[in-house]
Amino acid sequence: MAKVNVEVDLGRVNWPLLQSQKAALLELRRRLECKPGKQSEIEVKALSGVIHLIDEIQDQAADQIGSKNVF
Repeated sequence: MAKVNVEVDLGRVNWPLLQSQKAALLELRRRLECKPGKQSEIEVKALSGVIHLIDEIQDQAADQIGSKNVF
């Protein structure tokens, strides 16, 4: 897949809301990890992908606008 750059206006992101949503996703993933079964594994992988995407967005935003504004 070709690399594509996307511009996002970081000033329009509600960072506290994103942080609380990420925390909720982390908790949901933790609960699913305790459940045996193929469906839980699929859901954990899906949640992990979204969590990693949020991590990357937060890391890049911290570099551009400062970690105090993001975390």
